[in-house]
Amino acid sequence: FKSGDKQGSTCAIKSLLIVYHSHSGTAASLARAAWRGACEEIQVNASVKRVWDAGAEDLIAADAVLL
Repeated sequence: FKSGDKQGSTCAIKSLLIVYHSHSGTAASLARAAWRGACEEIQVNASVKRVWDAGAEDLIAADAVLL
């Protein structure tokens, strides 16, 4: 998931990386819900990755991380 380009904002766009691990799908549902909420904010560019898909580069590039 990746939020779209947010235009019309005078604030600096911040990046939020949501990282999850889920066997049953419950944590994945929570991650999607957090992503949907973050996407409502104009100044936030949110993305969701499974824990094994998120690398050091992703963590370094993010302004904030939700685990």
